[in-house]
Amino acid sequence: WLRAASEKGHSTAQMNLAIHLLCQDENDPTAAEWMQLAASQEPKAAFYMGDMYRRGVSVAEDLEEAAKWFRRSADRGFFPGFTELGLLSFATGDFEEAAKLFEA
Repeated sequence: WLRAASEKGHSTAQMNLAIHLLCQDENDPTAAEWMQLAASQEPKAAFYMGDMYRRGVSVAEDLEEAAKWFRRSADRGFFPGFTELGLLSFATGDFEEAAKLFEA
């Protein structure tokens, strides 16, 4: 039923299907496809996309892309997006941006 609901466009189902696929195989490219679809509606899915790009899971590692997804998540009110964006800013040497994010 998870795949059927995902195919009908239910974003929570898409996110959960992506997570299920990642649990079976971290390199499954369809997991990223489902998560990206879900991220258009779900801030938590946008956060997960950022994490996938940060760690190189199901997609090529790309810290700039990770930051974009964390920002999308944070901009839609998902607090962990702010935290990860701050940590990523700190890790890449953008201390001023990291400080702003940690103060927020």
